[in-house]
Amino acid sequence: ALAAAREEGASLTVARAGDEYRLGRLRLRVLWPDGPGQEDDDPNEHAIVLLVSYGDTDLLLAADAESDVTSRLPLPPVEVLKVAHHGSRDPGLADLLERLRPRLAVISVGRDNDYGHPAPSTLAALERVPGLRVYRTDEVGDVVVESDGHALSVRRTR
Repeated sequence: ALAAAREEGASLTVARAGDEYRLGRLRLRVLWPDGPGQEDDDPNEHAIVLLVSYGDTDLLLAADAESDVTSRLPLPPVEVLKVAHHGSRDPGLADLLERLRPRLAVISVGRDNDYGHPAPSTLAALERVPGLRVYRTDEVGDVVVESDGHALSVRRTR
């Protein structure tokens, strides 16, 4: 990806905690990572965590950063959660869900993947949240979440 960006002449920015980007009413706040980490670190511990806000709608995009990372961050309640790491086993997810109180969760995961994602414990934690709508890309195809800043709508390709 870096080579392709350079070939196209695109400028690259390293995202770090505290960075903020705006496009009209859309606001992207980088919550993590706070630095590059060490070469032998688990890259998931340095995944980019974004809080995306549009009007009254907030989304947490945690990439592969599970609760061992996100539980330390200043997270507000959100309407939408992109479940971290394709729904892998995450012992702190239940506590994170209680803190975030999302209305909608999306698990981006390939069908019949070799890792067995999403993990049964992750699905159980999500099922225990009253009223939470969960969308899995292995079951419903692409998931498109749209908001006018207040209301949410979801489209699926299957």
